Amino acid sequence: MINLKELQPQHISKNLRGKYIMFYGNAGVGKTTLASKFKDVLIAGFE
Repeated sequence: MINLKELQPQHISKNLRGKYIMFYGNAGVGKTTLASKFKDVLIAGFE
């Protein structure tokens, strides 16, 4: 059971290091172009 009196606020990091990001959208809007600009990126295509 969760004790609501002991809950602490979540710390939201401004750093995306170690996170996974997925771009989703219509064809031709620049998802791959944007993703290719990131350092150490892995681009995987899904159908």
